[in-house]
Amino acid sequence: MSRATNAINTIIAAYPSLAQLFESGTSLRASLSLDEAEAAAGDFAKASKSVATIRAYRSDARDFSAWCARRGLEPLPACVETVAAYLASLATSGAKSSTITRRRAAIAFMHRVAGFEAPTGSEAVKAVLAGIRRSLGTAVTRKSPATAETIRAIVAEMPPICAACVIVLSCS
Repeated sequence: MSRATNAINTIIAAYPSLAQLFESGTSLRASLSLDEAEAAAGDFAKASKSVATIRAYRSDARDFSAWCARRGLEPLPACVETVAAYLASLATSGAKSSTITRRRAAIAFMHRVAGFEAPTGSEAVKAVLAGIRRSLGTAVTRKSPATAETIRAIVAEMPPICAACVIVLSCS
């Protein structure tokens, strides 16, 4: 039995209602012409990112390109060292970790769209980004738990009806 036959049998077992399609020889055919299918593919590709994301990526790509131009570097395709230096430059100029992470994503996206391998997936860039996150303190800062004394003080300041609700909820 061929792999295709095995696959069809697996599908039929999982979805019995599809059995008639395979047994009758009918198929689900794409009804679009090649031009229509390519246009539809383009529309779906455009819909893959929100308008806000595209706007942010466009702005980020402009910033990266300008940064590269001021230093005589090529933004596309960029080398790993260029991307790492750019991200470090953002961090030292006060950008937030979330902004730096989005800029890295925008650089990766612009490379993929242009048909280049994204330098952002390299271990060197990942290490720089991890170091930036660690240095900027984006790790979750845990608060100490509320003590019984703290909770009593909070409940004492509440109107009686609210305090009664807190007591009931804490006992359930």
